Amino acid sequence: MKCMNEIVDQDVATHFVIKPCVLIFNELGQVLVVRNQDGNWDLPSGILNENPSLVQFLSQCVYEQTGLIVEEAQYVHAMIKSNEEKNMYTLIALFVSYQTMGRIKNEINIRYMNIVDLPTTIQEVITSYLNGSYSGVRMHHG
Repeated sequence: MKCMNEIVDQDVATHFVIKPCVLIFNELGQVLVVRNQDGNWDLPSGILNENPSLVQFLSQCVYEQTGLIVEEAQYVHAMIKSNEEKNMYTLIALFVSYQTMGRIKNEINIRYMNIVDLPTTIQEVITSYLNGSYSGVRMHHG
């Protein structure tokens, strides 16, 4: 992994954000997704603006977005995404949770999807995670 000073042009103002997100699987191995502000499907997540722990912040985001309470979230992977047009780098901190409580809000902007049906951006995050450490997720084909 490269250090930040190897990635960033020192002469250009650069914006860094931290985006914790969580993989929540159902009993069929499908992933919970929500529509983001742009109308695209995304993992439950948020942009960290304060200094709470990542798990506390992520739990709050998941509850606000889905109605679920994350009982346990385990950090599993991090990756850096760049948006060179905006001169912005996003550190994606990926967590996984199999233990949630509550009921999903009854909204059209929340649903479970098979991994193969997820948007490419989410598949990249999951693939990066699966290649790195975990083999217990079943890939279900609709």
